Amino acid sequence: GCWVEILKKTVLVTGGGGFLGRHLCQALANEYKVIALVRNVAACFGGESVDYDRCQGDITDASRIEELLVQNEIKFVFHLAARSIVRDCDLDPLGAFQTNGIGTASVLEAVRRIGGVEGVFVLESDKSYGSVPDKFLPYCEDGPVNPERIYEVSKFITGAIARSYSITFDIPLV
Repeated sequence: GCWVEILKKTVLVTGGGGFLGRHLCQALANEYKVIALVRNVAACFGGESVDYDRCQGDITDASRIEELLVQNEIKFVFHLAARSIVRDCDLDPLGAFQTNGIGTASVLEAVRRIGGVEGVFVLESDKSYGSVPDKFLPYCEDGPVNPERIYEVSKFITGAIARSYSITFDIPLV
């Protein structure tokens, strides 16, 4: 009954309107109260019925993320928001770096300032390894990296920022 609702932990999914984000939100909604951060609720969902809350906001707005963390007592953050289309990143490099780099820093800065978040999951990409010799395939987390293209570098930055916040501020990161 009502005790189950009280015991449920709340999670924030950034990029909750994207392909992966929508599926993750739906899967998590069975066990958690889910808040999905999306750029444009109407464009992502229209009249679609979902089992989780959708909140509009910009991933680069640390204050908005902080507000969501506090208001909803968020315990876990799944950071999926990103510019993920390689061609779009090539056409708008600044946008790619703002979304993938500053967006990640904004999420982690909000988590740092608020405290109390039990885990942050950051979605990276195999593209952050860039072009590596075949002898280093399949990719390994401790393998060489050589990002060169805009998308590759923007996703490499995502991981580097996440790791730096985890190490510097002891933020639990996956």
